[in-house]
Amino acid sequence: MPATAGATATTRAELSALAQRAQSDPAALTQLRHIDTVDGRPYAIADALRGASGDELRRRLAEIASLAPQDGAAPSAAAARARAHGIVSSSRYSGSDLPRPFKGVLDSIGRWLKPARDWIRNAFGDVAGVTPGGSVTLWTITAALLLLLLATLGSRTLRDRAEAGAEARTAAARPGRQTPAELEHEADRAEREGDLEAALRLRFRAGLLRLDARHAIAFRPSISTREVSRALSSPEFDQLAALFDGVVYGGREASREDLDASRRSWDAVLRETPR
Repeated sequence: MPATAGATATTRAELSALAQRAQSDPAALTQLRHIDTVDGRPYAIADALRGASGDELRRRLAEIASLAPQDGAAPSAAAARARAHGIVSSSRYSGSDLPRPFKGVLDSIGRWLKPARDWIRNAFGDVAGVTPGGSVTLWTITAALLLLLLATLGSRTLRDRAEAGAEARTAAARPGRQTPAELEHEADRAEREGDLEAALRLRFRAGLLRLDARHAIAFRPSISTREVSRALSSPEFDQLAALFDGVVYGGREASREDLDASRRSWDAVLRETPR
C-alpha cells in the first residue's frame, strides 16, 4: 500500500486493494485520489473519480479495483499471445474433418471439366463484350431461353403422357377383335350390374369399330381419342371424347346421364359418317 496520503505511484495490485478499501474508508479514498502513476504508467485516478458520489462513486471504485490481474501481476505479452492462439486453435474456429468418400472422384471430374468451363466462360465474356448492356443483358437472354426450353419440354412431356393414358383407356376391356354388337351386349350387361365405367368403355370401343368398318379411321387397340378427333374433325365426337376421357382418364365417376349422352353422341357421329 502507499505509505502516505501524498504517495503518487503504486502497482496495479496495490491500486486494486486500495480501491476496494476506498468504497468504505474515506482515508483510503483520499490516498487513491493522489495516485497518478501505476506500474510506471500515468493513471489519472483523480480525474476518474471527480464529480462522483454515492452509487456512482462505488461503481467507479469497483471498476478501478478490477484493473489488477488475478495473480497480482500484469499479464505478459507472451502470455496474451498464447491465450489468443489457444482460442483461435479450438474446434469452434477450425471446424472438424468430415468423411469425404467421393472427394477424389469429384476432384477428377472437376479437372476434366475445367477446359470446357474455361471455354464457356471465355466465350460468354467475348459475347458479353459486344452485347449492349454487357453481361446483364446476356444473362437475361440466357435465362429467358432456358425458361422457354423448360416450358416446351414440360408441355411436350405432359402431352405425351396424356396421349399415352388416353390410348390405354380406349383399349377394349378384353383382348381380341370382337364385333360392335358383342361389345354393346357386354356394355348392356355391365350397365345392369352397375359397372357404368365399363359400359362406357365397351360402347366407346364398339363405336370405334363401326368407324373403322366405314374406313373413317384405322382402328388399333392403342388408338387415342386425339387421333380419332383429328381424323373425323367432328365437334360431336370431340364432345364424346371429352366425356370419355373425363371418366376414364380424369377419374370422374360415370353416371347414367353419361351413358345416355354417350349413346346420343355416337348416334350423331355415325349418322354424319358415310358408310
